Amino acid sequence: MDDVTMSLSQLKGLLISASKIGAKKAMIDLGLYSATLNKSQAARICGSKELLARWIKEGVINPVRDASGNAAWRIDRIELESALESENRHTFLNAVERNAK
Repeated sequence: MDDVTMSLSQLKGLLISASKIGAKKAMIDLGLYSATLNKSQAARICGSKELLARWIKEGVINPVRDASGNAAWRIDRIELESALESENRHTFLNAVERNAK
């Protein structure tokens, strides 16, 4: 098994991200948040319809058909939130978004 080395600030960031995702999962389990989102809700959370569409195209997030059998797509909230919290998020951003940082 290989050792993983990270700085204290990287570890802190990882723990903060894990805590945020864990809190969202707890809210879902308590019924306070929906476990899935429609595309407009997901776009609002990630801040851009274009970013959401690209993440879907690139396989960063994977929408699934609505369980009711209609044509709607649903997006797992935890999957979306995890992508947003990802330390590698800069690799998902387009050039305009990267330059705006």
